[in-house]
Amino acid sequence: MKTDDGRPKPNWSIDFCGLLRKLASHAIFQGRVELLHLALLWVPICRQDYRGPIRWRNPTSDVLLTNLVRSMWQQDGTKTVKDLHSEVRAPYGPLGPGSFMSDLLQGIEKRVFVARPVGAEAIPVFDLESPEDIPVFDLSVADLRVVKKAANAITTLGFPAFHPMAVSWCVVANMANNGTDFPNTNEELKRVRTAAALSVRRYEARPPIDDLEMQDV
Repeated sequence: MKTDDGRPKPNWSIDFCGLLRKLASHAIFQGRVELLHLALLWVPICRQDYRGPIRWRNPTSDVLLTNLVRSMWQQDGTKTVKDLHSEVRAPYGPLGPGSFMSDLLQGIEKRVFVARPVGAEAIPVFDLESPEDIPVFDLSVADLRVVKKAANAITTLGFPAFHPMAVSWCVVANMANNGTDFPNTNEELKRVRTAAALSVRRYEARPPIDDLEMQDV
């Protein structure tokens, strides 16, 4: 976001703030700003084919995320983050690692990753040993929409893994405004009931555990 003369805007737009606020309510982030931070970073990293390290601390027990960020620190700049991510996921086989955040990052990669042309000048790698040299990437409303689409597209056993962002935001906004998670109107009640019914159907449609084990053989 920049002003007409090219300077960074000191204030975020209403659209940007509104979408960011709704993104933060998505269940995949577990209310942890660090997970949202990583997802937001991943868009410009993929768009620019950045191949350096980033400062990020894993607040969860998801070892895959730790290994992914560590590989960004250890590599020599010859591999893209998409390649590094594929290598970290590889040991888990075709069914994937069972990491929703990894699935989200992969969804972002599929939507925006652009490899640098052969011979193109490399993007400067930040010297993270220096407190003054912290990676700063431009972020737009379009980038937030990429995260939204990737999060809403995550599935498990062929079914959506989470309620759409619009549903999660409806619940959070209602709690914030009224101090309660009860719907206030018939339309809100209908949306909540529909979401609940779909959740039950997805649960009932899951194959038995024994069938899943047979598929692994």
